[in-house]
Amino acid sequence: MIMTRWHSRLLVTTIAVILGLGLSTVGCGTEPVINSLAPTTTVTLGQSQPVPGGGVSLAVKFDQPLRTGSTPVWYLTVSNDGVDATLNFSSGQRGEVVLLAADGSEVYRWSAQRTFIQVISTESIPTADSLVYELDGTKLTVPPGEYEMIATVLSSPEVSPVSQKVTVEP
Repeated sequence: MIMTRWHSRLLVTTIAVILGLGLSTVGCGTEPVINSLAPTTTVTLGQSQPVPGGGVSLAVKFDQPLRTGSTPVWYLTVSNDGVDATLNFSSGQRGEVVLLAADGSEVYRWSAQRTFIQVISTESIPTADSLVYELDGTKLTVPPGEYEMIATVLSSPEVSPVSQKVTVEP
């Protein structure tokens, strides 16, 4: 087959358009970013107990200190110390972080102003491996003080949540 200059330009243009469309959709949506490792500047706050019959547990990390008006990045690390595991998700949302006041009222929810794609998906975690879900972009508009932080991964089977006291500074 002989390719003319016009055909080769058409082919290059078509490929460029397809790649451009693919790259333009990469940043769309508000789903959390999944990373292989969280930065070392974070502090681990707590770890959940492994799922009964398995070894999947959750740990929460974030940059210290939490400050009113800041935009914290929460790292939810799901570790597997048991046999290979599969987590099932019913939407694009992978995790949640909530802060509760002393009276139990909710004062912060990471996903409060977000929407997520409604799709059923699975993620595998091999033995001795982990997944890190990065939750960012939600401003912390709570007064300074002590709060109960509850972090969860929204999967089936359920991974035990982490619940721990945190301090928000001015």
